[in-house]
Amino acid sequence: AAAKKKAEEEASRKMPGADAGAGAFVKPGAPEVKKPLVEMDASPRASVTCGETQMGDCVAIIGGAPALGSWDAAKALKMTTSAESFPNWSIEVPSLPVGTEYKFIILGNGGNVRWEAFDGNRRWPGGGAVQAKFGVR
Repeated sequence: AAAKKKAEEEASRKMPGADAGAGAFVKPGAPEVKKPLVEMDASPRASVTCGETQMGDCVAIIGGAPALGSWDAAKALKMTTSAESFPNWSIEVPSLPVGTEYKFIILGNGGNVRWEAFDGNRRWPGGGAVQAKFGVR
């Protein structure tokens, strides 16, 4: 919300009457229409426990949807961890169709890719959060 307000203020300085959030122009002097603010959790969260990484490695989520890299490891969504949360890795993912196939991978420091070693793929359940353990279906 703060970023949107800043963008609107900047846009109105450059172009009076511009509404950066709506992508529209408002006639100067026109009555302002107030819209209710709605907080939405538009991006579900994927989390995986993976203590099998080495320094410099990264866990990523990859899958059959373009948002997950279309099975191309170079385009997979890199997850994050921290000293406090390791070995838990997480990321917000774009909305995906229910049933989208995916897996977690480890992107090695030297460019190697390690896939989860079970047969088949995981399937996105839709909505909410996904929690998993690397390599365990």
